[in-house]
Order: sequence, then structure tokens, then C-alpha cells
Amino acid sequence: MGTAVISVKDGMADVWGNQFVSVFTKRSHKVAMGGTITPVMPRSQIIMPPSPSPDTVIATIKNAVGQAGGGGTVIFNVGHGSAVNNSTVDGTVELAPNGKFKLGGLNADLDSVFLSVFYDFDPDGTGPRKSQLENDRLFNQGTSRLTRWSQYKKLADIIKAGKLRKVVFLTCRVGNSTDFLKKIALDWNVVIEAYRRRVVLAPQPSGRVRIHLQGDGPGTLTNVPDSEEHLFSDVVRVSDTVLVGPPR
Repeated sequence: MGTAVISVKDGMADVWGNQFVSVFTKRSHKVAMGGTITPVMPRSQIIMPPSPSPDTVIATIKNAVGQAGGGGTVIFNVGHGSAVNNSTVDGTVELAPNGKFKLGGLNADLDSVFLSVFYDFDPDGTGPRKSQLENDRLFNQGTSRLTRWSQYKKLADIIKAGKLRKVVFLTCRVGNSTDFLKKIALDWNVVIEAYRRRVVLAPQPSGRVRIHLQGDGPGTLTNVPDSEEHLFSDVVRVSDTVLVGPPR
């Protein structure tokens, strides 16, 4: 198992990604206090093009899933995320830069996102109401929403087949939209880790880039030197992080 980080080449995200990967490529273990040798699992960085087509997004993520391997982790270090109107079902998360392949929540404006992950949600089960997906299949077969849903399902199938352990969204505040994240986690059959505060890429005087949560002062909580080459999962406060996933 390993970890693959998907970054955009912007002089910040990709720089941090290179630092993250170099920990493994330069030394396959680290020595902790007391002389304990802690292995570092394989790491790789995959660059997402700046304005990719849906097929390119899918292919890039497929590459990352293959690099991570079964039981591994894929980190999305691209795009933006949000929690809309403090609703647990109305977040957004971009799987590529520049708003490409932007996933939306239950009440998403379908003109502003690639698709709503609740497109197949049937609000009353076997009742008279239908999901948007079923309604389009019955009455609106020419809509682009059906094409986008098939592309999303192709992506979900790739991630499920890869048998990842976890996906991490390094995007802002989407951790507040817990039911939105749970829907994605169920579609992908993975655990998703996300954060309730803004994620910051901060250049350092050394020329390195540190990743941390907004509001943490230098040298405190997630804003520490270790965050220049590792995820801050070990130091983030429980109240700032969200882990959701399917039943195991």
C-alpha cells in the first residue's frame, strides 16, 4: 500500500507534493525519538492538468489509484471545496483545478457543478417520487446530466476496484458537509478525510511549502515544520477533521 497525491502544477501544491514524495524517495524510513524505526510507505505525485476534460480527470485519478495500490490513500491536492449554507448535504468539492469535475450536494445548482452526487437519490424509496436520474432516463434522455453521471460512475468504479483505504480532500471547509461526504464515500467505497477549516499552502523562508489549517499560528497545531513533508493528520484537532465512510 502507498499514498498518491494528485496536485496541480502551480508552484505551491506541486512543491508541497514533491516534498511529501521525497521523504520516501530519499529515505525509506525515518528514525523517531528513542531510536524507533518507522517505515514510510511508498509515495508518488501525479499532476492534474490545469483545465482537463472529464476523461483526463478520470485517467489521472486512475493513475493515482494504481500508484496507491490496495489499502492505500489518494490525496486530492487540487481545486477548492466548500460547505454551502452550513448544510450537511450541500457541499462542493473539485476533483481538478479551475472548477473542473466539481461535485455538488443535494440542492446544487446543476449549471454550476459537474453533477450532484445525489442525482440518483430517490427521496421516497418505492413511492411515487423519482430520483433526478430515473426521471431523466424516462423523460429526458438527451440531457448531458446522464453523460456526466456515467462518467462519475466510471470514476467511482475505478476507485472501488482499486480497494483504497482512504481518500483525503485537502480542500476548504468541506468537512462541515458530512452527509455530502458520506454520499461520496458510499459511492466510492472508501473512508474520506476532510477538514472543517480552510486548508492553506504557505511558502516558507526556506523556499519550502507548508500545508496547514487557517488560524494555526507558526509553530502551533498543524502549522509546524513536519507539515512540510507529511499530512497533518497526526496533529489536527478532532474538532477540525471529519472521517466518514461505508460500514466495514
